[in-house]
Amino acid sequence: MTANIFGGRFFGHREPAWHGLGTVLDEELSVTAAFTKVGLNYEVLKVPLVANLQVGEAAFMPLPTDKFAIVRNPTPDDEQHRIFGICSNDYEIVQNSEVARLLDPLAETWSTETVGAIDNGKTIFVTLDAGAAAIKAKNGKTDTIAKYFLITETKDGGSAMKFAFTPVRVVCQNTLVTGLKAAVVSSNLTHRIGLRNEMEWRLKLIASMAKAENVVLENMQRMAKIVLDDSDLVEIIDAAYPTPKKSNKVAMLESFENPEQELSEYTELLSELTEAQAGFEYWANRAQIFRTSATDLFKKFNDEHSAFANTPWAAYNAVVETEDYRSGKTSLSESTLWGARAAAKKRAFAKAMELIG
Repeated sequence: MTANIFGGRFFGHREPAWHGLGTVLDEELSVTAAFTKVGLNYEVLKVPLVANLQVGEAAFMPLPTDKFAIVRNPTPDDEQHRIFGICSNDYEIVQNSEVARLLDPLAETWSTETVGAIDNGKTIFVTLDAGAAAIKAKNGKTDTIAKYFLITETKDGGSAMKFAFTPVRVVCQNTLVTGLKAAVVSSNLTHRIGLRNEMEWRLKLIASMAKAENVVLENMQRMAKIVLDDSDLVEIIDAAYPTPKKSNKVAMLESFENPEQELSEYTELLSELTEAQAGFEYWANRAQIFRTSATDLFKKFNDEHSAFANTPWAAYNAVVETEDYRSGKTSLSESTLWGARAAAKKRAFAKAMELIG
């Protein structure tokens, strides 16, 4: 499976949870050591932006601005500068090595599972192994999940460092993204953390991460013990894969009884409206294909795990499995955690929570 991993910069301890990405290394490493091992300690700079004002036909006069570019220096495997974003003078770069040092004490409690970088190094990520938990059905049967904290840090001038509780269902290695605000902790690292308050920052962070874990597990447990009507379960899948809304162009085309005849003198407009309709039909058809796939996987889940049959847990996992293993051009491992695939999982989880009240 492919991914937008920057230059192979990925470390996985033993067997990685994230769909087999990267090189598996059977050793315990601190975050700092893992960053060093895979080459994450590249330098990112804040470079002043200059505007050129033309004076005469050939001469240019440089004008300083109050904006700066966030630029990654060349690396041995990528010999050009990469611009990550624009920032103000107040923005302070936190180098990856500093991020790793801040996270090292957390890895003493939750061991380093994976580290890596995507998008030419703009975003780095760390997963910490938090052990395992059991989701119990009404009859006492269990579904085991491996618990992970996913940490991301993006140098784009505005994003905060994020810590998300993102477990994985052990039996199939499906990544359970919830989208619950309570499951994500944000920590603003745009300004350096002083030595005097580092300990306070870590203590608050650990408490917040533990709370996020409890909230997610409690909600997953509720999902596994409530049996809903067939119509309610269909709602979860439909929420994950909604039919797209018709654009104004599609609505305009449909307002004509015979658009080919009525718009025969306006060929460019007809072509534009027809193209919009074709796009709508394409995405509507894809949504239906995904709903059918998720419904089939829901039935399979019920057959294989009868203790959890017809629960929101079953429907949510059917959507998760659809997203984690369907083919597509997008980076699978990236999208299951951050992209459109993750968004479908979040919509399914939100609808499940809405239905169980």
